[in-house]
Amino acid sequence: MIDTIFSRKNKQAYAVVDYSQDEEIEFYFRGRIIENSFPAELLALIEEYNGIVDDMALSLVDGAEEKIYAYDLSLKARDSRIFNISIKNKDEISFFTKYPTGDGFRDEYPV
Repeated sequence: MIDTIFSRKNKQAYAVVDYSQDEEIEFYFRGRIIENSFPAELLALIEEYNGIVDDMALSLVDGAEEKIYAYDLSLKARDSRIFNISIKNKDEISFFTKYPTGDGFRDEYPV
């Protein structure tokens, strides 16, 4: 499926992605970035978040997530927020369309 990632906050389009749902993980999607217009600051935040998760420094995750969630990233055609975004090798992208918690999935960012 091809869709646009945009910011609900400032209404800017940041990427066009071709993605599909993971067969094993609910609400988890993987794909490729076709057009990338993410601002450098947001890419740096995503890279920082990915590094924290990869290093298992989970006490630092909340601060990085809050900064990314301030952009209120969403899929335009699907009309769904995206959570836990990861970008690898400049064009591989993955994300959830619901926020995963120990108690299930949520439609909103954690408060």
